[in-house]
Amino acid sequence: MACRTVSTIVCGDYTSISDNSGFTMCISTEGNVSCFGNLYNEMESINKHCHSFPSLRNIKAIDCSDYHLAFLDENGTVFTMGSNSYGQLGINLYNTLSSIPQQLHLPQMKQISCREDSTI
Repeated sequence: MACRTVSTIVCGDYTSISDNSGFTMCISTEGNVSCFGNLYNEMESINKHCHSFPSLRNIKAIDCSDYHLAFLDENGTVFTMGSNSYGQLGINLYNTLSSIPQQLHLPQMKQISCREDSTI
């Protein structure tokens, strides 16, 4: 799923978007993240409305699968949220649901990519 450059979306000015199955994430020109659509029914906090994440700043890359999201900031720090049924969030709590972005304790990353049951 490739990101593409856009000039304006309903919620503001964005530089990148990532979408999957009716759910879209956007990076604003200031490095903030907004999402809209329906990630999946169990995740009530990200359901059908434009939603932003104040805790995520200076984000440079985003990706999403049908069930989870990943964010990469300018420092190479990775954040994930959504379903962790296969450990795809990189946290030790399997079969859980995270509606708040979780910072991963990894070496600095340059890119991220979500697949159905993994994050690379």
